[in-house]
Amino acid sequence: QPLEDAKRALNATIDQLPDAVQFDVLFFDKGVSAWQPQLVPAATHLKNEAQRTVTARGMARGTASNAALNAAFALDPEVIYFLSDGEPTDGQPANIVSAITALNRTRRISIHTIGVVTERNGGLGLTQFMRPLAEQNYGAFQLVQ
Repeated sequence: QPLEDAKRALNATIDQLPDAVQFDVLFFDKGVSAWQPQLVPAATHLKNEAQRTVTARGMARGTASNAALNAAFALDPEVIYFLSDGEPTDGQPANIVSAITALNRTRRISIHTIGVVTERNGGLGLTQFMRPLAEQNYGAFQLVQ
């Protein structure tokens, strides 16, 4: 159920994107894959395609948070919306927050985090990883339960 709630939250965010912006969706588990190779216009047909892709996406083991954030930075966005359970498997949360914050010091990309509480994480990773990531990178934290 938390994954379905997260998908609905992400699709609602995609739906609200203005036509004038560009976007992409990155999926991450043990690795990272992009819906598109670069940012695309938020035209209605592309938003609908992205939403269908999000809805159809399954879940695999792993949470490559560090790799996903670095891949997002490579797209050169103005804003990142980062949706996760807050339990990275490719680094320590505090180290990832420090590295991303240092990388972002001159870029000033807003990183908004959307934390998903699961039975496994009990919300701990959200307070130790997702909230500080947003707060230290010009963003806001939102909880999905």
